[in-house]
Amino acid sequence: MVKLLSPTTQRYAHNDDRIIIYREIAEAMSRGDFNGDIPLGNDEIGRLGKSLQKLSYYLQQHVER
Repeated sequence: MVKLLSPTTQRYAHNDDRIIIYREIAEAMSRGDFNGDIPLGNDEIGRLGKSLQKLSYYLQQHVER
């Protein structure tokens, strides 16, 4: 699941489709669309989804004012 990108940079990438979905949702949110279905989970990526969900709710509340 974790792949080393470069031995010199020591950066890691996850092969997880949720990352692509999160990027698409973030792009939609930047256009004012807060209706994306954000997949969650109990791992780090899933927790990122939960944070994105909270951000979406917060932004939607402030845009509607």
